[in-house]
Amino acid sequence: MKTDEKTLQMWQPLVACLEFTLRNAKQAWTVQTHSRQWEFGPYIQAQYIDGEIHAEITSNNFLRPALSIHDEQRLRFLGWQRPFGLDHPNWFRVVPHTLQGQEDLAKLWVQTLVEVYGMDSHWRFTVAPLSIDFIRAWRNEMIPSRAISTFKLFNTRGHSQPEVRQIRAKRVAEKQQAEQIASEVSVLLTRAKKLGLAGTDLIRLAQCEGSKEVIKAITALVYAGQGAAGIAIAKADVDELELYRTLEFDEFEGIEYIESKSDFDHDYSKRTSR
Repeated sequence: MKTDEKTLQMWQPLVACLEFTLRNAKQAWTVQTHSRQWEFGPYIQAQYIDGEIHAEITSNNFLRPALSIHDEQRLRFLGWQRPFGLDHPNWFRVVPHTLQGQEDLAKLWVQTLVEVYGMDSHWRFTVAPLSIDFIRAWRNEMIPSRAISTFKLFNTRGHSQPEVRQIRAKRVAEKQQAEQIASEVSVLLTRAKKLGLAGTDLIRLAQCEGSKEVIKAITALVYAGQGAAGIAIAKADVDELELYRTLEFDEFEGIEYIESKSDFDHDYSKRTSR
C-alpha cells in the first residue's frame, strides 16, 4: 500500500507525536507495535549521537513473520540502509538532529509502517521508556485530534495511562493497609510477650482483640512462620515466641486449632502418615 497526502493526513497525529518526541527526548527510546498481522511486530527506535539521530526499524532478524524480498526492496527505495553486522541489526537511517530532520524522520517512519508493514487503525503502541516526553506528546498532539479513539499509549506491560494511575493508587492503598496490619500485629505480639502467650494462645488473643486481617496474619505466623504472614514483621517482635512452623497455614483451614505442641506433633504425624 502506497501512501498519498490523504493517507498521511489520517496519520498526522502519530507523525506529530513522533516528531515531538524526537525533538524533546533526551535518551534512546523505542515504540513497539502490536497487531494481529505480526506475532512479534515491527518496532522503531532512535538514539542521539553527536548531533545526529540514529533511527531504526525492525529487520527480519527480529520480525515474525519475515518480510518478503519485495518488502525489503521497498525499504531500500524509501531510503533505509540495509542491516549489517552487530552494530546495525535493523534497517537504519541517520538524519541531522534538526527540525527538518525530525519532521522528515517522523513522516518516514509512519510511511514505512503503512506501506511495508501494513499498519492500520487497529494497531496499538507500547512505549519504552514511558517518559514525560511521550506523555506530553500524546496529550498535546493526539487528544485534540479526531483519531483519539485510534491511538492509545501503553507502557511496556501493556497498561494505558489511566490503568497505570489506578495500579499505583491500588499499590499505595495496599501498602498503607499492610503497614496498619503490621503495626497492629506488633502491638499484639508485644502484649503476648508480657502475658507469656504463644502458639494457639497467641491466636486466641488475636481472635479476641484483633481484626480479621490481624487474626489471619497471626495464625499464619504461628503455623507457617514469619514469611507466610504476608506483612513486614520485625524479628524482635517474634523473638522468644514458641511458634509452630512445620505446616502451611492453608492446611489448617476448617480445622479446629490445636491445644498444645504435643497435640500439634501428634496431629502432624497422623497427617504425614496418610
